[in-house]
Amino acid sequence: MRENTVKTKWRRGEPAYGAWLTIGSSFSAETVAHQGFDWVCIDMQHGIIGFETAVEMLRAIGTSRAMPFVRVPWNDVSIIGRVLDAGAMGVIVPMVNSAEEARAAATACRYFPEGARSYGATRAGLYAGADYFAHANAEIACIPMIETRQALERLDEILDVPGIDAVYVGPADLSITLGMEPRMDNGGVFEEARLRIAHACSERGIAAGIHGNAALAERHRAAGYRMITVTSDVPALVAAAEADLRTARAAASRVGGLYAIIDPAACRSRDAVAVAAQALEGGARVVQWRDKTREKGDQVADARAIAALCRGRGALFVMNDHADLAVACGAGGLHLGQHDLPIEAARQIVGSGTVIGVSTNTVAEARGAEAAGADYVAVGAIFPTASKETTRAAGVERLREVKAAAGVPVVAIGGIDSGNIGEVVAAGADAAAVISAVCGADDPRAAAGALAAAFGS
Repeated sequence: MRENTVKTKWRRGEPAYGAWLTIGSSFSAETVAHQGFDWVCIDMQHGIIGFETAVEMLRAIGTSRAMPFVRVPWNDVSIIGRVLDAGAMGVIVPMVNSAEEARAAATACRYFPEGARSYGATRAGLYAGADYFAHANAEIACIPMIETRQALERLDEILDVPGIDAVYVGPADLSITLGMEPRMDNGGVFEEARLRIAHACSERGIAAGIHGNAALAERHRAAGYRMITVTSDVPALVAAAEADLRTARAAASRVGGLYAIIDPAACRSRDAVAVAAQALEGGARVVQWRDKTREKGDQVADARAIAALCRGRGALFVMNDHADLAVACGAGGLHLGQHDLPIEAARQIVGSGTVIGVSTNTVAEARGAEAAGADYVAVGAIFPTASKETTRAAGVERLREVKAAAGVPVVAIGGIDSGNIGEVVAAGADAAAVISAVCGADDPRAAAGALAAAFGS
């Protein structure tokens, strides 16, 4: 019969690292299984997976060296027998709260005389070998879950049931029954329980298992856990997708260098579109349209004209405040204040490909904006400025603090001119946003050139 390599690792005292599947797809199961995990578990309890789909996923995992495990939806002899007959090499049984329930799970996993499993190894014989019946009792892993206060109180009784190869801790449900939030990294009584379970298992030669993630894996291994989940398909997919999208937005956003804010009120009665063109010619890499006086409908023509100029120069055009106006003029970015639309709501309007920036004044605000999905944060006012008379100057040191804490580009804003832009560049700003230093300059092109030069552009 095929060796259960996970049980072999447990016998040697080695950890076995696994992946968790909740997406009902044989292709995703096959893809995950081929990444080198010791075991891969199909979750029929909380996953979107029925029996027929689970069979196809077992076949897919079987193309790899990973051991195929299944978490059944309930402690039921029928479904335990079916997944074993389909080729599962281990069964994780949820909500086992007593020795009687643990005994029922173990009995369902073993043939007579060790248990009462009905013989009919439909696919298991093909996958595991013609001598499946002779060795199945030794190779199949029976893994009850410890995930309630009741199970914790009866832990010793459960672990003393013959035929238990491992137990698997469900941190979320266990935390809930201990009066805590459903997390995987709680402290307090949950941490005490986590350590107690590992110790009790070690005393009996039973593998302690736990649901987790890569960040917690070493902590669990050090505590004595030998069956450790390090990733799950949905969180891994979400994290990778978010990271790729953020990378793409960061590359596309070009948030760096001179960030010219075009405000008609600051242009000294000159044509704002012409001033924007001069700013771009001088080296502005980002241009924001900011008009606090006119109705939105009256701004569309100017905003579209500047958007076209930016496209021609390969610069990013950002609309200030108004998500609907950003869509109307084809802006590549949207800038929000602390009291504007939430990022999530704005994203629904402008779409996933639009760069969104947020004004901040503190490290906490910057972190909050990034956590909410901001592609860049603007910090300011760095110096006193007439455009933000009610905003207390944050100072260059605040800029340094935000830059150290942020994982997205940081734009310095407020009171920046050719005399002090060197300070914000030295403090680590990715970009410097200016209004009057360009819009109010006698020669906007020359002024933009001098400011852009501070960034080496």
